[in-house]
Amino acid sequence: MIRSFLYYSLILFCLGACAVDVTPNDSKAYIKFIGSSRDEIIKSIQPTSDGGFILVGSTTSFRDKKQDLDFYIAKVDQNGDKQWQHNWGLKLADEANAVMEMPNGDFWVLGYTTDTLETASGRTDFTLHIRSANGDSLSTRYFKIPNLSSKGKFITKMSDTEFLLAGDFTQSETTGSGQSIDMRAYKVNANGNLLDTYTALGIQTDDILVSIVKDSDKLLWLGDMKRQVQNPTIPKRIRIAFTDLFGNIGGDYIFREQDNVSSSDKAEQVIYDETSKTCVVVGTTSDGSASKDVCLLKFSVVGEYVDETSINFKRIEKAGEEEGKGIYATSDGGFIIVGTKLVKNEDTDIYLLKIDAEGNEQWSKTFGGAGLDEGVAVRETPDGGFLVVANVLFKNNKVAALYKTDKQGVIFK
Repeated sequence: MIRSFLYYSLILFCLGACAVDVTPNDSKAYIKFIGSSRDEIIKSIQPTSDGGFILVGSTTSFRDKKQDLDFYIAKVDQNGDKQWQHNWGLKLADEANAVMEMPNGDFWVLGYTTDTLETASGRTDFTLHIRSANGDSLSTRYFKIPNLSSKGKFITKMSDTEFLLAGDFTQSETTGSGQSIDMRAYKVNANGNLLDTYTALGIQTDDILVSIVKDSDKLLWLGDMKRQVQNPTIPKRIRIAFTDLFGNIGGDYIFREQDNVSSSDKAEQVIYDETSKTCVVVGTTSDGSASKDVCLLKFSVVGEYVDETSINFKRIEKAGEEEGKGIYATSDGGFIIVGTKLVKNEDTDIYLLKIDAEGNEQWSKTFGGAGLDEGVAVRETPDGGFLVVANVLFKNNKVAALYKTDKQGVIFK
């Protein structure tokens, strides 16, 4: 069983191996682990120009206190073997959420740092950390908003010389009371220097950015929205907003806004196909009884707006307790989705779902060990198989895991 084999592999990991190699079978499958002695949580993975991958997230392995976080940055080769890993941060909670390889080979790592200079409780600052191709620390940029907290979430390319760093910031409402979260982005040049600032504002809402993608003449902002921040009983909804390249809001679509249901919808990732001008969003919907299902939304971005006529398909899984976390377009025109599946209370497995271009299920697989295991991201590999990045729990520590499967999602035959 996969679960028992994973348990054995994790024991080897905890005895001191930085990467545990499982001898591949004829499918070239493997399970490998990266990290150190305590928690590593991967938030994002991107392919690199040398055929490998760069992973970022957070770590507690290099701090005196386990609750303190550092940026975690690791580079693996095309076989999943670790080439280097580094941590970086200030004195409190610091976390990386996104990474991009730049044309010169450097890596831009985006996230947030916590500063105690302004407030006693600490303010989070939108932070860009730059590493060389071999992992050396080069520079750090802070995008601070006086008296407000902000977090970097996503990087997108605007042109060969301009890039967009997107995330959230917390601001005071001009009407009513309290604070709300709004989407924010900084346009920078290839040196990370600020060129412009965009804000997608809402009134009395929490708009938490998930992703941002660029078309030829517009930006698409994907987030989670709550209409009234003072009323916790109002369900969350997935919000898709369009702006022009200067940040002016055009179309705005809220998935299931008018549905009279108590379900909350949460977006996790969007992918965009420039040729067909379509986006696919994956996430999770949870009903009033707290059960969770994969939520999938595919729509066209031709024109100024997204509405019900733009939707190619909407799909909500009803096969069990599953969450959608990551999605990737496959070479056959379909999609591969990764997330979690509830096994029993306090025990989730990694969930892998393959669908065709119309959203029909082709196959699904689950694998993992005892405890809360979470699939975070998935990529198709040149041989037609899949690389799954996961955070797996072992003896109260989170371990970063790489699973290489064959084209049917099988690790061991």
